[in-house]
Amino acid sequence: SVKAFASIATQVAPGDDENVLTSNGAGAWVSQAKLTQGTVVDATHGGANDWAVLSFTGIPAKAKRITVMFSGVSPGGTSPICIQLGVSSTAETADYYGAVQNAGATSNHTNGFRIRAATGADGEIFHGAVTLTKFSTGNIWVCEGSVSLSSSNNSWWTSGVKTLAGVLDSIFITTVGGSETFDAGNVNIAWE
Repeated sequence: SVKAFASIATQVAPGDDENVLTSNGAGAWVSQAKLTQGTVVDATHGGANDWAVLSFTGIPAKAKRITVMFSGVSPGGTSPICIQLGVSSTAETADYYGAVQNAGATSNHTNGFRIRAATGADGEIFHGAVTLTKFSTGNIWVCEGSVSLSSSNNSWWTSGVKTLAGVLDSIFITTVGGSETFDAGNVNIAWE
């Protein structure tokens, strides 16, 4: 059936310009957040000044799910890549719980959500995605995802939880050791 425009308009509160209307399957319209992508970050910064931390700031407070995407990313050394969540554009670097594993190795999260279980070989190239989802209450975020290497025959699965001190507004991609500088690939995020 066709809904009158006035009925549709009442389903969306004023100011919800980033939402889209979809059918709920029961004859009503539902307002849902649309998927918004960030700006792709060149992990190498386009030259000799490689970055040790890739950052995405300005994530809106209403974001409930964030996907971090890796395309051909190399950490520039042997330290595993990790994802850190940020409040007030500052990374929180402790109290990440959970683990990353593949068939042969498992490592607990420490200063971020790891995407590789242990130290690797220099020159590894990562592809994949990790999704961060907010609990319905508080500032608790859970992660789950998988990445694989194009430089060898390996994949890792990661999952975990982090309680933030405030509202998430930023994501940081770095390494567990914090001193490696990325030397290949692109990273982006999408939120809804």
